[in-house]
Amino acid sequence: DLKGQVMFSEYDLEMFKRLLLIKAEPGRTIEESCRLVGEEFGILDKNQVITDISYENEGYNQAIEELKELILMQNNKIDELTIKLNEQSNQTKVIETSVGDRDQQLVRLMKEMLEVKRMVAASEKKKWWIFWK
Repeated sequence: DLKGQVMFSEYDLEMFKRLLLIKAEPGRTIEESCRLVGEEFGILDKNQVITDISYENEGYNQAIEELKELILMQNNKIDELTIKLNEQSNQTKVIETSVGDRDQQLVRLMKEMLEVKRMVAASEKKKWWIFWK
């Protein structure tokens, strides 16, 4: 919304700069600084008219509204994508955990099979007469 905006000229800006410099002096009040700047720049009329320049361009306002809607839609899409990304991250963690468990079971089974093979090989090496003892 562009209502309430004010346009300043170069003259106004110079006056404001001077006001800031005078106000920065130690012991100066705002009222005193304004009075000094007014005298310096020749502003004597206290009832001087201040012009408020407001832009009422319907096309401009409509474009702003369309951009706001577009931004809202993009924010919603970003939220949806963030949710999907979190879900995928959780699924990835579950898969990694299950793959790790599977790998541990596989290693344990391989060790057990190796132990069984060793036991079978050891029993085959015994002499037949020792087998009965």
